[in-house]
Parts: sequence; structure tokens; C-alpha cells
Amino acid sequence: AQKEKDVSHLKEAEDSLHIYMDSLRASKKDVQRIKWNKTFKRKLAETLEEDGVFDYPFDSLKTLAKIYSPDKKFRLFNWNVENNQGEHSYYAFILLADKGKIIELIDQSNAITDPESKSLDNKKWYGALYYDIILSNEVGRNEYTLLGWDGNNKMTGKSVIDVLVISGEKANFGAPIFINEKVGVKKRVVFEFSPLVNLLLTYDPKEKRIIFDHLIPDSPAADGIFEY
Repeated sequence: AQKEKDVSHLKEAEDSLHIYMDSLRASKKDVQRIKWNKTFKRKLAETLEEDGVFDYPFDSLKTLAKIYSPDKKFRLFNWNVENNQGEHSYYAFILLADKGKIIELIDQSNAITDPESKSLDNKKWYGALYYDIILSNEVGRNEYTLLGWDGNNKMTGKSVIDVLVISGEKANFGAPIFINEKVGVKKRVVFEFSPLVNLLLTYDPKEKRIIFDHLIPDSPAADGIFEY
């Protein structure tokens, strides 16, 4: 008979992470959020190096995204921090199944102009909170399409379709696969819209297509002004 794996060390780590995340979410001041986020990130990075972590559920961490790639080759741990100005920053680790290595994603969204045209990597990442990973093998390599949400700021929200390719221990983002009739080829798609609405952005596995809402302003005069 196989013995169940001893995950007591992971349960202890999860309990600590739960306390740090709750403290982060309960903080009223940005300086407190920065402190607790650093503590949480450091503890999570240490925990991801432990044996058995790839399959451990971390169920108590409700505001931490913990999603597997469809082929189970990696697991993505992803979260956001909102400051008092309503601006969001994003953090993520990719845990590789076969090597047990982690890749940290560094959010550089504020420094990225024209993000739909840029090839990026894990050290310069267009940050988002991902909720779905779609696998495509059609180009001869494992290419993953990511669907994500970005709270952005008080003026607008965003949704993102990005592409991830993992090469060794490096994550590359963006691919020229999105065709737009007006502007040509894009390497990722960024929808920007009023914070008063929610954009549906989802994948239909049966039809193998991404479905999203059509966005238009209240008035034709506001075309291109994303707050409207």
C-alpha cells in the first residue's frame, strides 16, 4: 500500500501565508500593504521550493490564483495589490513541474508603451490577474494563451489576451497571432473600458474560440475615450 505524502510542512506554510495575505487585504495604508506583500511574496517563493508543492491545493488562499496549464507542465500563482489611488500592481510565480524551478514575473506595465506591439519576458511583464490558460500545439511548440483581468485604476479597467511560451527557465510573452482589420497584427490584445462595466472574456473549448463583449461608447463623440 502506498503511504500518503506528508504535507504537514506545506500546511504550516499555508497557515502563515493565509495570515500574511489576510493582513495585506486588511491594510488601510499603502506602506502596510507594501510590507505585508513583501512578506507574503518571500514566504510563497520559499514554499514553492518545497517537495509536493505542485499538487498542494492551498485552498485557504482565496485571493491567490493557483491555476494549472492544461498539460500540467506548470502551475501559475498570481495575485494583485490595489493602492489607495485605485491603481493595481501584479505579482506571479510560474512553478515548472519537471524541474521544480520557479520563474518570477516582474510587473513593468507602467513602463510599457503600446503594449499590443511588444515582445516581453518575465523580467518585463505586462501584469494581469490570469484566470484561464489555453494550450495550442499548432506551431510545433507549447504555446499558451492567457486570459486576464487588470483593475488598472479608478478611470478604466482592462482585460488582456496574452501569449506565453516557456523556454528553459525563461517566460516569453506576446506573439504576432492577433489580426485586427484596422491596425494589423497585434502581439497581445488589451481591452480598456469604463470601471462601471464588466467585460465578458472567456474561452469556448467546444468551438475553440475566445468570446468577448463588443464595447462601444455611450456617444459616438466619446469614441476612443475609454472611460466612456
